[in-house]
Amino acid sequence: MNENANQKLHLPSMQIKGFRGLRELTIPNLGRVTLLVGRNGIGKTTVLEGVKLWAGRGKSTPVARLLSERDEYELSVDDNDVIVSTSTIAPLFYGRNPTSGSKIEIGPAFGPDSDKLTIEIVNSSESLPKGLKASWRYTQNTGANLTCTTFGDKNRYSIWHGQHFIDRDARRGRYFEDYPHVRYFEDYEDSELENDRSSSADSAEPATIACISLGPGLLESYTIAKYWEAVVLTDDEGRATRALNIAIGANVERLASVHDRDRYGPPGSRVIARLNEDNPRVPLKSLGDGAMRLFGVALALSRSKNGFLVIDEAENGIHHMVHEDLWKMVMKEARESNVQVIATTHSFDCINGFVRAAIANNDVDGILVRVEQDADRIRTVSFDEDGLQSIEKHGFEVR
Repeated sequence: MNENANQKLHLPSMQIKGFRGLRELTIPNLGRVTLLVGRNGIGKTTVLEGVKLWAGRGKSTPVARLLSERDEYELSVDDNDVIVSTSTIAPLFYGRNPTSGSKIEIGPAFGPDSDKLTIEIVNSSESLPKGLKASWRYTQNTGANLTCTTFGDKNRYSIWHGQHFIDRDARRGRYFEDYPHVRYFEDYEDSELENDRSSSADSAEPATIACISLGPGLLESYTIAKYWEAVVLTDDEGRATRALNIAIGANVERLASVHDRDRYGPPGSRVIARLNEDNPRVPLKSLGDGAMRLFGVALALSRSKNGFLVIDEAENGIHHMVHEDLWKMVMKEARESNVQVIATTHSFDCINGFVRAAIANNDVDGILVRVEQDADRIRTVSFDEDGLQSIEKHGFEVR
């Protein structure tokens, strides 16, 4: 397939070691659009999480977000009636019980080590910069984790606290972003620490890459509204509207974001649609899950330009007859916006739609990757254009 030479993939291949339930996994080839298939619990979602960490260059906020998304924390009330959140970085490591030297590695399967992200548990003060000696003693006394994250020639040391105190009026069960006054971690750049000779103080901080995540559930109405407001009066507005029309089989005349400031509950922003004169104001959500899903995918593609879009359980909310059109839209927009898309599915209909769309679109590399158990290891099998044509011709079961 003729991929645009000026739009090189951020991750043409991928290798993950020591992350979540993956001791080691290698995907030799990723495409402009890649669909991961395989049984539940095999590690497909973990691959998407690995992409998010790599795109964030291991910065602590994306790491903390992953912990929160998987509910890797506990809330309790201490003797002083103060809410306490307990969380560590340990669940991200293979086996969930890391020791000194335990390491996560994520990056291209081939190429220099400088392109890989590593996160390592530090339980020894011998190799630490002088400015971190006191912090290391803190971790020994409290049970917090001290990690060294490396990307390129930059190191970042992070203390992951075991306990965090939350204001008494804070609502329980919300993501860590809802508690801006809580410090789940403390970061120290190696160039800022006294007597640190591990890298140059003048080296640039590795630039993060945009990475938007969708699924397995639908985007909230206020998130859809925020994304819509960002594309109004741009070329992306028409693309998103066309995706919506695919989902509902009708022509949307106009779309608008409205703000219900007096509404009780989450932020009261939502998108409304005008279908015809008989239905002047129809909430987008009332058009069904398929409309929300396809519209959300189109908007997310516009926000992922020159970066990644990862979609977990891409089939959710999509009618079986719409999958091919969904993937044709994704492949076209991914190519035009230089987005690398990696998605997962369990759906036979979703796979068939992907296969047909990839065969029909010679301008975009669409690759299907089966993740499977092989004895005591996880292996992957990739299907490029020839393999996809065989699946289409013979109806192979690849889930």
